[in-house]
Amino acid sequence: MLITEINSKTWKDNFQQTFIGFAKKSPVLLSMLLTIQEGEEGVLITHVNSGKKYFFKFDYNISVKDFIANIKKTLVDMHYPRLLEEVLQKHEFTPEELAITLEKSDKKIEELVKYEMRVIGTRQFRLDKILSWKNIAILVLEKSSFEDDEIGSAYRYKFNGSLVLFLKNYRSRKFKSLEEASAYFFSNSLLIDQLKKKD
Repeated sequence: MLITEINSKTWKDNFQQTFIGFAKKSPVLLSMLLTIQEGEEGVLITHVNSGKKYFFKFDYNISVKDFIANIKKTLVDMHYPRLLEEVLQKHEFTPEELAITLEKSDKKIEELVKYEMRVIGTRQFRLDKILSWKNIAILVLEKSSFEDDEIGSAYRYKFNGSLVLFLKNYRSRKFKSLEEASAYFFSNSLLIDQLKKKD
Protein backbone atom coordinates (compact mmCIF):
# COMPACT_ATOMS: atom_id res chain seq x y z
CA MET A 1 0.00 0.00 0.00
CA LEU A 2 2.77 2.43 0.89
CA ILE A 3 4.63 1.73 -2.38
CA THR A 4 1.48 2.53 -4.39
CA GLU A 5 1.02 5.77 -2.46
CA ILE A 6 4.59 6.84 -3.12
CA ASN A 7 4.31 5.89 -6.80
CA SER A 8 1.03 7.77 -7.25
CA LYS A 9 2.51 10.85 -5.55
CA THR A 10 5.60 10.66 -7.78
CA TRP A 11 3.37 10.16 -10.84
CA LYS A 12 1.25 13.22 -9.94
CA ASP A 13 4.32 15.37 -9.27
CA ASN A 14 5.79 14.29 -12.60
CA PHE A 15 2.45 14.99 -14.30
CA GLN A 16 2.26 18.53 -12.90
CA GLN A 17 5.77 19.42 -14.03
CA THR A 18 5.32 17.86 -17.47
CA PHE A 19 1.89 19.43 -17.98
CA ILE A 20 3.21 22.90 -17.12
CA GLY A 21 5.89 22.45 -19.81
CA PHE A 22 3.24 21.27 -22.28
CA ALA A 23 0.92 24.20 -21.46
CA LYS A 24 3.73 26.77 -21.95
CA LYS A 25 4.20 25.55 -25.54
CA SER A 26 0.50 25.13 -26.25
CA PRO A 27 -1.17 27.63 -28.61
CA VAL A 28 -4.25 27.71 -26.35
CA LEU A 29 -4.62 29.18 -22.86
CA LEU A 30 -5.17 26.46 -20.25
CA SER A 31 -5.57 26.18 -16.51
CA MET A 32 -5.12 23.02 -14.47
CA LEU A 33 -6.62 21.94 -11.15
CA LEU A 34 -5.93 18.62 -9.41
CA THR A 35 -9.26 17.58 -7.94
CA ILE A 36 -11.63 14.74 -7.09
CA GLN A 37 -14.87 14.34 -9.04
CA GLU A 38 -17.41 11.63 -8.26
CA GLY A 39 -14.86 9.88 -6.04
CA GLU A 40 -12.22 9.80 -8.80
CA GLU A 41 -8.92 11.60 -8.50
CA GLY A 42 -7.82 13.48 -11.60
CA VAL A 43 -7.14 16.79 -13.27
CA LEU A 44 -9.62 19.42 -14.40
CA ILE A 45 -8.36 21.27 -17.49
CA THR A 46 -10.07 24.54 -18.38
CA HIS A 47 -9.80 26.09 -21.84
CA VAL A 48 -9.56 29.69 -20.68
CA ASN A 49 -11.07 31.43 -23.73
CA SER A 50 -14.21 29.32 -24.00
CA GLY A 51 -14.48 28.36 -20.32
CA LYS A 52 -14.97 24.69 -21.32
CA LYS A 53 -13.80 22.23 -18.69
CA TYR A 54 -12.51 18.69 -19.18
CA PHE A 55 -11.95 16.19 -16.38
CA PHE A 56 -9.37 13.45 -16.86
CA LYS A 57 -9.23 10.67 -14.29
CA PHE A 58 -5.67 9.76 -13.32
CA ASP A 59 -4.47 6.44 -14.70
CA TYR A 60 -1.29 5.44 -12.91
CA ASN A 61 -0.91 2.42 -15.20
CA ILE A 62 0.10 4.53 -18.18
CA SER A 63 3.04 6.89 -18.51
CA VAL A 64 2.61 10.58 -17.80
CA LYS A 65 3.59 11.24 -21.43
CA ASP A 66 0.72 9.06 -22.73
CA PHE A 67 -1.72 10.61 -20.24
CA ILE A 68 -0.87 14.11 -21.46
CA ALA A 69 -1.09 12.89 -25.08
CA ASN A 70 -4.72 11.88 -24.37
CA ILE A 71 -5.43 15.33 -22.94
CA LYS A 72 -3.80 16.98 -25.95
CA LYS A 73 -5.91 14.91 -28.37
CA THR A 74 -9.11 16.25 -26.78
CA LEU A 75 -7.80 19.84 -26.87
CA VAL A 76 -6.53 19.54 -30.47
CA ASP A 77 -9.91 18.35 -31.71
CA MET A 78 -11.82 21.11 -29.92
CA HIS A 79 -9.60 24.19 -29.54
CA TYR A 80 -6.29 24.28 -31.44
CA PRO A 81 -6.07 27.07 -34.05
CA ARG A 82 -6.14 26.16 -37.75
CA LEU A 83 -4.46 28.00 -40.61
CA LEU A 84 -5.10 27.76 -44.36
CA GLU A 85 -2.27 28.24 -46.82
CA GLU A 86 -3.14 29.13 -50.39
CA VAL A 87 -0.36 28.07 -52.74
CA LEU A 88 0.01 30.52 -55.63
CA GLN A 89 1.66 30.11 -59.02
CA LYS A 90 2.56 32.78 -61.55
CA HIS A 91 0.36 32.45 -64.65
CA GLU A 92 1.30 34.07 -67.94
CA PHE A 93 -1.76 35.04 -69.96
CA THR A 94 -2.06 33.42 -73.37
CA PRO A 95 -2.61 35.63 -76.41
CA GLU A 96 -6.25 34.41 -76.46
CA GLU A 97 -6.78 35.42 -72.82
CA LEU A 98 -5.23 38.84 -73.50
CA ALA A 99 -7.50 39.31 -76.55
CA ILE A 100 -10.61 38.48 -74.45
CA THR A 101 -9.50 40.92 -71.74
CA LEU A 102 -8.83 43.58 -74.37
CA GLU A 103 -12.33 43.13 -75.81
CA LYS A 104 -13.99 43.50 -72.41
CA SER A 105 -12.04 46.54 -71.25
CA ASP A 106 -11.21 49.96 -72.58
CA LYS A 107 -7.48 49.56 -71.88
CA LYS A 108 -4.80 49.68 -74.54
CA ILE A 109 -2.77 46.52 -75.18
CA GLU A 110 0.36 47.97 -73.54
CA GLU A 111 -1.64 48.65 -70.35
CA LEU A 112 -2.71 45.02 -69.93
CA VAL A 113 -1.17 42.94 -67.17
CA LYS A 114 0.63 39.96 -68.67
CA TYR A 115 0.80 37.83 -65.50
CA GLU A 116 -1.36 37.01 -62.50
CA MET A 117 -0.95 34.84 -59.44
CA ARG A 118 -3.40 31.93 -59.34
CA VAL A 119 -4.28 29.59 -56.49
CA ILE A 120 -3.18 26.07 -57.44
CA GLY A 121 -3.98 24.38 -54.13
CA THR A 122 -4.50 24.71 -50.40
CA ARG A 123 -3.14 23.22 -47.22
CA GLN A 124 -4.75 23.21 -43.77
CA PHE A 125 -2.43 23.30 -40.79
CA ARG A 126 -2.98 22.99 -37.06
CA LEU A 127 -0.92 25.37 -34.94
CA ASP A 128 0.49 22.66 -32.70
CA LYS A 129 3.14 24.30 -30.58
CA ILE A 130 4.72 27.68 -29.99
CA LEU A 131 8.03 28.77 -28.55
CA SER A 132 6.87 32.27 -27.67
CA TRP A 133 10.25 33.59 -26.52
CA LYS A 134 11.67 32.80 -30.00
CA ASN A 135 8.46 33.47 -32.00
CA ILE A 136 8.69 29.96 -33.44
CA ALA A 137 5.50 28.11 -34.45
CA ILE A 138 5.22 24.40 -35.16
CA LEU A 139 2.49 23.66 -37.70
CA VAL A 140 1.15 20.18 -38.43
CA LEU A 141 -0.36 19.47 -41.85
CA GLU A 142 -3.95 18.19 -41.51
CA LYS A 143 -5.32 18.45 -45.08
CA SER A 144 -3.85 19.17 -48.48
CA SER A 145 -4.97 19.34 -52.10
CA PHE A 146 -1.49 18.15 -53.14
CA GLU A 147 -1.04 14.37 -53.46
CA ASP A 148 2.67 14.47 -52.56
CA ASP A 149 2.09 16.14 -49.18
CA GLU A 150 2.32 13.84 -46.17
CA ILE A 151 -0.50 14.45 -43.71
CA GLY A 152 0.87 14.74 -40.18
CA SER A 153 4.14 16.37 -41.28
CA ALA A 154 5.36 19.12 -38.96
CA TYR A 155 6.95 22.38 -40.08
CA ARG A 156 8.84 25.01 -38.11
CA TYR A 157 8.07 28.66 -38.91
CA LYS A 158 9.75 31.83 -37.63
CA PHE A 159 7.10 34.51 -37.10
CA ASN A 160 8.18 38.11 -37.72
CA GLY A 161 6.37 39.74 -34.82
CA SER A 162 4.82 38.56 -31.58
CA LEU A 163 3.21 35.13 -31.75
CA VAL A 164 1.53 35.82 -28.43
CA LEU A 165 -0.13 38.94 -29.89
CA PHE A 166 -1.08 37.07 -33.08
CA LEU A 167 -2.76 34.31 -31.03
CA LYS A 168 -4.52 36.90 -28.84
CA ASN A 169 -5.94 38.55 -31.98
CA TYR A 170 -6.84 35.12 -33.42
CA ARG A 171 -8.71 34.08 -30.26
CA SER A 172 -10.50 37.42 -29.88
CA ARG A 173 -11.60 37.27 -33.54
CA LYS A 174 -9.83 40.48 -34.54
CA PHE A 175 -9.30 38.85 -37.93
CA LYS A 176 -12.50 38.84 -39.99
CA SER A 177 -11.97 35.27 -41.20
CA LEU A 178 -9.71 32.25 -40.99
CA GLU A 179 -8.37 33.22 -44.42
CA GLU A 180 -7.41 36.70 -43.18
CA ALA A 181 -5.67 35.30 -40.08
CA SER A 182 -3.88 32.71 -42.20
CA ALA A 183 -2.76 35.27 -44.80
CA TYR A 184 -1.42 37.47 -41.99
CA PHE A 185 0.47 34.56 -40.43
CA PHE A 186 2.05 33.28 -43.64
CA SER A 187 2.93 36.75 -44.97
CA ASN A 188 4.77 37.44 -41.70
CA SER A 189 6.48 34.05 -41.37
CA LEU A 190 9.45 32.26 -42.80
CA LEU A 191 9.53 28.47 -43.17
CA ILE A 192 12.65 27.27 -41.37
CA ASP A 193 12.41 23.51 -41.96
CA GLN A 194 10.32 20.37 -41.91
CA LEU A 195 10.70 18.45 -38.67
CA LYS A 196 11.77 14.85 -38.90
CA LYS A 197 9.40 12.31 -37.38
CA LYS A 198 10.65 10.57 -34.25
CA ASP A 199 11.08 6.83 -34.66
